[in-house]
Amino acid sequence: MKRNYNSYLSSINVFEKHLMLLDNFFLSEIKNKFYSFFLMHLVSWQKKDSINSNLLDIFSKESNDKKVKSFLINVFFLVKFFTFFLITLIIKIVSYIFFNKFENKKFLISFPRVNDTFYEKDINLSNKVKNSILFEFIYSFKDVFLIKKKYFIFIKYISLFEIFHKFYETIIIFYKYRQVKKKKKSKKFNYLLNDNDYNFFNIFLKLIQIHMLGRCIKTHKIKIMISNALPTSVDSKIFKYISNDLNIKYCCFITKLICKNNLGYSFKKNKKLYPDFYFINSNQNVKILKLNKYSKNNYYLFKNKSKKDFLNLSTPNDTITILYIFTRNELENSKLINILDFTAKKIKNIKIYYKYHPQGYYDKKIRDYLKNEAIDISNFSNNKIEKIFIRNFDKKIVITSFSSYVYKILNLGFLPIWLKGFGDLDFLFKDITNDLGIEINLDKNLFLAKKKIVKILKKNKLNLTKNIIFSSDYIKFKDFNNFLKNFDRIYSGR
Repeated sequence: MKRNYNSYLSSINVFEKHLMLLDNFFLSEIKNKFYSFFLMHLVSWQKKDSINSNLLDIFSKESNDKKVKSFLINVFFLVKFFTFFLITLIIKIVSYIFFNKFENKKFLISFPRVNDTFYEKDINLSNKVKNSILFEFIYSFKDVFLIKKKYFIFIKYISLFEIFHKFYETIIIFYKYRQVKKKKKSKKFNYLLNDNDYNFFNIFLKLIQIHMLGRCIKTHKIKIMISNALPTSVDSKIFKYISNDLNIKYCCFITKLICKNNLGYSFKKNKKLYPDFYFINSNQNVKILKLNKYSKNNYYLFKNKSKKDFLNLSTPNDTITILYIFTRNELENSKLINILDFTAKKIKNIKIYYKYHPQGYYDKKIRDYLKNEAIDISNFSNNKIEKIFIRNFDKKIVITSFSSYVYKILNLGFLPIWLKGFGDLDFLFKDITNDLGIEINLDKNLFLAKKKIVKILKKNKLNLTKNIIFSSDYIKFKDFNNFLKNFDRIYSGR
């Protein structure tokens, strides 16, 4: 049966129903409220907006979680758990050598994706943000030894006894999870109870960091937490849990575009999981917050007053500038490269640029090919990118399946061509790609789609004609710093 928008929305409703039933089951089976809440919301599980699979497939496929595979997975993570426990003990013992100086701070800031937010390249927040402590979650062994993650510093916020207690709690919580999974054998819940997520190592890692974070806030008498972890993430849910537990303010920076068809943004159905206050930089995000019953007191909309629109300022010349934006999805990227190669051969007067997704994987062959055919702007500062395209009076096109970045460069005169035919992704971003730019479906015949793209590129006029109501504004560090200085006046989330 061919997938359509209605079946997508229907599967979302079923998915949310499963989540609610599973949440109630956790609460009924696990008497300790923190343990049940922790397992349901603070340990990562199957991504709601999985980038590589359709929701419909999840409901129809048989579970491949065989007993042998499950056993091997649990053994692997058990070994990781004991190893990490021993490393944590060693780091803690070594930490006693160093003198601990505790000063009161106002902010705890977690910006793991700094350059995703700011104009300036390579912002060092530790040197720039005063009266604050920077925090970053760790997810693996490698993270423990990264200086920027500061695990060896945050270890001072937990005692040896508490480390052993978290060891004990990990075993208890894992046992509780196994009991729940054993009782809830229904196939429709198996995809939510994934041993890759609910394992000794992941549980211990989260328990340790939640404790460190809470103790750090108490020790330094921190009043405000600020993070650009997306509300869909487990990190954001941990911040929200701690802000409730310690009665402090939590502000979430959303510098990407959010959409109403993403399950993670169904705020109104479970407000306890989501921040009370948001810093946003797009009218689209205002629209989604309002749909979820947030008022204007629950967000601060940043607008770059110096931003200018360079649309229709002059008649474009005959040269075509194309920017290809890659995603995390290998199938999408392979088709994008195919289109790039085709357009490069079919159009003579063309300049080609491309931008990698920071979490995507690209093998050496692909990288070498792109390096020879086009200009990589992935590591350019936003200021530099702006200067390149402001001076460019070509017909400017951006081609991608979806990227929030598109909305940050619309003011430079780019017309989006959205590639469709990738299953649920077509519906996931429907409310923010609809009626803006041109949609090309690759599902039926890739060659015909490529010919259609070339035909569009050769048109005389390709400028945007509608208002850019969804465009996003970049934030300069001085704007961020000004926001911090005026935070108490701006914030009204509670």
